[in-house]
Amino acid sequence: MRCLSYFGHANVRFLDGGWSRWLAEGRPIVMAGSNPAPATFVPHVDESQLATADYVRAAIDNPDVIILDVRSDGEWDGSEGRGNPRAGHIPGAVHL
Repeated sequence: MRCLSYFGHANVRFLDGGWSRWLAEGRPIVMAGSNPAPATFVPHVDESQLATADYVRAAIDNPDVIILDVRSDGEWDGSEGRGNPRAGHIPGAVHL
């Protein structure tokens, strides 16, 4: 979703768990068609949505910032470097 926000499209929603989970939870569905109004999307980059290397370096010791690392376990613990010059996680990052 951040990628879409980065390009200026902030009103976005995703199905958490996908269509199968939506149906399994008995959520409402409508089979009727819809006629959305035509629209033109013109992307506008929002640099505030981007965490640059400098921002992350500065945030490492900031208690008000949480850095999330969503890579694989091997990338997190450094056992899978995937060709990167340095392996492992950012100090203080939370692994999800």
